[in-house]
Amino acid sequence: EKRELQQRANQAKTKGDAKPQSAPKAKAKEEKKSELTFKERKEYTKLEKEIEQLETKKKAVEQEMNQTGLSPKRIEELSEQYAELGDQIEEKSLRWMELAEKEL
Repeated sequence: EKRELQQRANQAKTKGDAKPQSAPKAKAKEEKKSELTFKERKEYTKLEKEIEQLETKKKAVEQEMNQTGLSPKRIEELSEQYAELGDQIEEKSLRWMELAEKEL
């Protein structure tokens, strides 16, 4: 009976030891989860291009705003465009940064 109890105790210890060994596997899965999915990679690439295009448009609007002889109405339109482009750039940049951090 003592031997049986010792064997059961040893088996329980062995089973208990198996759990910590699976912990590194769990960490590896967590690391893999932090990588970008295919869809996120496409979004990441797309965002880079969109941000670049928006910044180009914003510069063009800024250059037009710097011209002399613009009507007050045109200045107002350009100002609104400039602000809208800035908001879009900020929004897309934040999402791009989220994806960039996830990729690391």
